[in-house]
Amino acid sequence: MLPPIGSGEVRTLAATTGARRAYLLSAALRAATVALVVMTALVLARRGEGWTRAALDSLRYGSPRTAHVSAFFGREPDPRTPTHVTVINLNRQILVVEIPGGDAAAARMIVGPYLFGPSGDTLPVTPSAYDIDGDGLLDLLLHVDREIVVYLNRGGGFVLPTPEERGQLRLPTQEAVP
Repeated sequence: MLPPIGSGEVRTLAATTGARRAYLLSAALRAATVALVVMTALVLARRGEGWTRAALDSLRYGSPRTAHVSAFFGREPDPRTPTHVTVINLNRQILVVEIPGGDAAAARMIVGPYLFGPSGDTLPVTPSAYDIDGDGLLDLLLHVDREIVVYLNRGGGFVLPTPEERGQLRLPTQEAVP
C-alpha cells in the first residue's frame, strides 16, 4: 500500500529518484566530455606527428632533401678510397651524384625518377649499397617512402635492371641494409 500524499516517505522517494537522475546525467556528461577531450587529443597528436616528422626530416636531410653513402663499388681509382654517392630530392626529381674514389673530376650524375604525391618534394631519399643481384659487386638502392629503386652496378656505372633481371633480384632484409 502507498503512503498517504503529503507524508514524508513519498517526498523522500521522489528526492532519491531525482538525485539518482541528476547523478546519472552528470556521469553521462562527464563521460561525453572525457571522450571529446580524448578525440581532440588524438587529432592534435596526429597532426603533431606529421609536423614533427617533417621538422626532423628537415634537420636530418636538409632542404632540398639530401643523403649520402660511401662504399666500395669496385671501380675506384684508389682501392683505399670509397666511392661517395649523394642523393638529392630536388623539387620531386631524384638526382644521384657518384664520385668514384673521391675523384671529383670523374663525377657522374644519374637523373632518377620523379616523385609524385602531396609531399613528394619533402620525402627523404636514402641510399644504401647491397649486392642485390649476386654478382659480387655492390649495387645502389634508393629508399623512398617504403619503396626501393634499384640501380645495378654494370659496366662501370649504375643502370636500372631489365624486366628479365627484376625477377632474379634478391631484396635485402631490413636488418641487412644500413
